[in-house]
Amino acid sequence: MQQLEGKFVGRKFGTDELVRVLEPIGFAVSGNWNYEGGCFDCALNEERTLWLRLPFTAVNGPFDGEANESVFVQMKQPFVLKHEYRVGNDPDAGVQLFGAFVNQFQAPSNPDASLSPAELHRARAKLDEAENVLGRMS
Repeated sequence: MQQLEGKFVGRKFGTDELVRVLEPIGFAVSGNWNYEGGCFDCALNEERTLWLRLPFTAVNGPFDGEANESVFVQMKQPFVLKHEYRVGNDPDAGVQLFGAFVNQFQAPSNPDASLSPAELHRARAKLDEAENVLGRMS
């Protein structure tokens, strides 16, 4: 994981506005949100192993990523992260009767893999695009 300089750190936006401008350029609210905040995530490669995250915290009430209610959030420092996955079977996977039907995904072998200069450049370019659309809002 590597933090990136962000122009909108500390700025406040309504979540409805953020969704409206960030979804068309590939961002979505990540599944790991909680009532205090979350992230807008954008996959930067087809393998979905390289991610740009725009984290935020709720400032005027609880954030619910599944509700249509807008709350104001404060943007935090953006960062890019890379996951590496094993090729083949997961040696840590256990035998599960019911879980085999449900859990089809393996954990990353390295959830914080190092980033190449090209990957950092790709993340910076996507962040610039996001900041451009956010700048047109304010």
